[in-house]
Formats: sequence, C-alpha cells, structure tokens
Amino acid sequence: MIEPNRVREAAEKQEEENWMFRTFLKMCADEKELDKQFKRLHEEIFPQYDCSKCRNCCREYTIEIPKKDLEKIAKKLEMSKSLVISTFLKKEPKNENYLTQGDSCVFLNQEGACILGHCKPEACRDYPFTNQPGRMGSLMDIVQNTAICPIVFEIYERLKLEYGFSDTGEMSERGKRSILKSAKEFVNSYELEPLSAAGLEYTQYIFPEINEKLDEATMELFAATEEEKTVEKMISEAKNADEFFKLMRKPMKIQNRQKFRKKLIENEENLIDFIKEKTLRNAQDIFIENALYFFLHAKTDCCDWILTEYKNVRSAYMQSMLCLALGVRGDIAVVPFLQKEAMRFMTEDFNEDGFLEQGPLYGLHELVLRLEK
Repeated sequence: MIEPNRVREAAEKQEEENWMFRTFLKMCADEKELDKQFKRLHEEIFPQYDCSKCRNCCREYTIEIPKKDLEKIAKKLEMSKSLVISTFLKKEPKNENYLTQGDSCVFLNQEGACILGHCKPEACRDYPFTNQPGRMGSLMDIVQNTAICPIVFEIYERLKLEYGFSDTGEMSERGKRSILKSAKEFVNSYELEPLSAAGLEYTQYIFPEINEKLDEATMELFAATEEEKTVEKMISEAKNADEFFKLMRKPMKIQNRQKFRKKLIENEENLIDFIKEKTLRNAQDIFIENALYFFLHAKTDCCDWILTEYKNVRSAYMQSMLCLALGVRGDIAVVPFLQKEAMRFMTEDFNEDGFLEQGPLYGLHELVLRLEK
C-alpha cells in the first residue's frame, strides 16, 4: 500500500493514465459488475488499513455537518450547540446544515485523531464511498480521490490489472488475449442474421463487388426512369451540406445510391462535422444507412467520436449501426462496449424494428476476424 505522504505525487505522475482508464471503464465496463468489483476490493483492503495513520481526507475537505447531528456532537464534546457552531462551524448558505471552518477538519486533535468518535458525520464514515453502488457515475471523483486516499489509489491500480490495462495506458497482451477470447465466445453464443440491416450492410462492406454486379444487372434489365434521372442530376449538382443531407434521406435505386455514396466520401472533409451533428438527432432509416456507409469508408477514424457521443444518439437503430462501424474500424478496446450493447438491445424494449443486436454482433464478428489474422 502506498504511503499517505506519497499518494498525491504518485497520482499526479500517472494522471493521464488514470483519466484514460476512466474513459475505458465508462465505455467498456458493465455498470453492475463494476460496482461488485469496487465493493470486493473495498472489503479486501479496508480491514487491513489504519486510517488514523493517514487522515489525508480530513485535511483536504471541508465537511458538511447536518443540522440533525448538532445535538449529539454537542453532547459528545460537552458543549452547547451554540458554542459548537461558533467554535467550529459556519452556515451552509444552500440549506439548513453547517460547514466546518477552514480548509481542513477542525475536529482533529493535535495527534491527528478525530475528537468526534462515533458521532462523526455520515460522509466521513462512508468516505471514500468505494463500497457503494453507482460507481460508474462517480469515476471522476474516484480519479481525483486517487491523489488523496491510499485505499482509492490501491483499488484503482488493482482494477487496471483486472481489466488488463497496462502502465502505458493500453491493454497488456494478457488483457488482449483475455478480451479476444471473451469476444469469440460471445459471438459464438448468438446467431448472426444475414438478412438483418446490419447483416446486409456488413456483406456489402466485405464484398463490394456485390454492389457492382447488382449495378450492372440493374442497368441491363431496367431503363432509368425520369425520377431516377432527376435524382442523378441532384447528385451531380450537390455542393453544400444541406443538399447532401437531402440526398442522404432520399430513396434511390442501387446505381444512384452507389454514385451518391462515392461522392459523399469524396466530400468527406467538408461534410464530416455536419454528418456527425445529424447523426446524433436523425432517426430516418435511409439517412442512418448512408451515415453508416460514411463512417465505414471515411478516411477519418471516427471511433473516438462515436464512443464519446454514443449516449447522445437518439435513435437505437443508429446506435446499432454505429456499433457495426466500431467493430469494423475500432480496436480490441471496444469489445466490452459492443458486448454490453448487444445485451442491451436483446433485453430492453425499443420502439423500433428488431435485430438491433445485430449491429454490435456483426461488429464483434468482424473485429474477431481482423484480430485473429
């Protein structure tokens, strides 16, 4: 266990790594499983540690004292409530409670021990909260607490080992092998549906010659209609983002769709920010499938953006297709995230068509194939 007087320096030295691991957990860890891991590590470490030899938290934080606790604190200190307030506390402006005066706790004696004993506030008793639920939502506080509490520092370091996260901010080879094995087992446990939207888009991505053959056959069998000629003209004349957006939502025959998608990629630099913005809000199927094509074929790797903004995407269908893009363009770090999303799509009710789990499943399938080469 790291010494209390060294924990801040150690945490600051690996601050960037700690924040990277936070991002990894946010994107990839299962929320309930993470709570179990924190609780288990908390219960392993705390009984072996003497907090009285540290007291970093007492020296770092201003403590809020609930009004209801004043009477028992006054009794413990053998003082009146008014004297306790005037000697140690100041009013909390946002509610009826009180705050300790000064930057460090005023209830520490000269030896650094707490004079409140069993009367200490609940926040003090429960700190650093690593055995409580909801740790996924508190990871920012946890990273900050690694610089204060040796126990939090130790728990966080052990979690890195359990997730195979190395001291370079990347997964170790052992961690990669473990996650790849998990991905293979997961994909083999569920059926891939070739006729699902994700299955069809994936097939077209892996075998682009299919589109070329379909294009040739369509041109031979069917003469272009006036409507298709109009669409073709719209494609050739499209210049600004609004014109491209209109076409991204427009039904097209295969030959026009291929021409449009090619032009979409040719204009990537001018359109990428616009398409990202629309991806967050648009739920129209044709737009979603064109956006998927864009993310699959763009020169820019959009995986980090997808992971960061995923929770802000309104359409579950769009989320499913973005999972496919992550599997095709991402690396092994996205495996736990895709597994989690596949399970979510299989267990939750959505007001959209079925097979949403096929996006992450096909993404995992492609990722496993690439990593095994």
